[in-house]
Amino acid sequence: MNRSDSDSSMPLYRRGGPFQRNSIERRSLRWRHPTGTVVSKHQRSASTGHASSHHATATARTSLDLELDLQAQHTRLQTLQDELGRLRELKSRLEVARAQGDQEMASWVLEDQQFQNLIAQAENGKNGKNVEERKVDKMLKKTSKEIYKLRKSKAGKGKPDIISFKEKMAFFTRVKITVPVLPPGEDCVDSREVEGRESSEENSEAQRYPYIVDRVLGVEV
Repeated sequence: MNRSDSDSSMPLYRRGGPFQRNSIERRSLRWRHPTGTVVSKHQRSASTGHASSHHATATARTSLDLELDLQAQHTRLQTLQDELGRLRELKSRLEVARAQGDQEMASWVLEDQQFQNLIAQAENGKNGKNVEERKVDKMLKKTSKEIYKLRKSKAGKGKPDIISFKEKMAFFTRVKITVPVLPPGEDCVDSREVEGRESSEENSEAQRYPYIVDRVLGVEV
């Protein structure tokens, strides 16, 4: 049976030091006010009520919001996978065109504006951003946060954020392609011609002719 440390019957190795009010093992987990300030009971209850209401309004999300966020994550993942696939195909096509000396691919590379933007973006990411670009990015992030806070304050408590909902829906409806789509090559054209021939043959085989059924003569086509 364990008794307190002040009892003389406890062994010597279990005895601790003198009582310390602010020791680590007795430290409270509550948020402490700075020393020298006296908080009344009314202010304490008001602050706790405000914090709880703010927490409740901030965390209140409907099933539609959760479903939209989930679908947005899936859509973003699928978009990234498609871009990776197009980049791999673009790399292989460019290597083949360089080995064969394809002039059409070279002209497409020089004329396609989306491909030029992709190359410029890759060069900027490779060289790194300078001090001015970092400042601009920081200002843009700060401005976007302020706009989001202002929008939340204008929406009011308990009211849905219509603008955020429209932005989420626009993410699904508007397709933003950063990696250019490659022009069809010779293999693709040949495969399309073969598919067209096969489909035309199937349609000709599946074509039905009208016929007349006569009780005396039989079937007449």
